[in-house]
Amino acid sequence: MVARGAIDNPYIFGEIKQYLSVGELLPQPSIEDRIKLLVEHLNLAVQFKGERKACFEIRKHYSGYLRNFPGVSKLRIDLMQFTESQSIINRLNDHLISIHLE
Repeated sequence: MVARGAIDNPYIFGEIKQYLSVGELLPQPSIEDRIKLLVEHLNLAVQFKGERKACFEIRKHYSGYLRNFPGVSKLRIDLMQFTESQSIINRLNDHLISIHLE
C-alpha cells in the first residue's frame, strides 16, 4: 500500500526511510519544494511519455503535491485546464510569485 500512497504523497519513501533509521518524522516540505518537484516530475513525464500524455497523467498528482497549502484549490482547478507543460509550469510559477507578494 505504500506505492499507492506515493501518488498522494511523493515524499513518502524519504519519510519512511527517515523514520526507520532515526525514529523521527521529517518536517513537511515547503510549497516551493513541492512545486519544484512537481515541475521536475512533469518534465520527466514529458520526456518519457510525450507532451499530451504527460500533461493529462500528471493531473492525478496535483492533489498530493499541493496538499495543505492555502489557495491551492483554485490553483488545482486552473492546472486541470492546461494541456501543455509550459502552461502548467507558468501557472505554478505565477502561484509562487503571488505567495511571495502576500
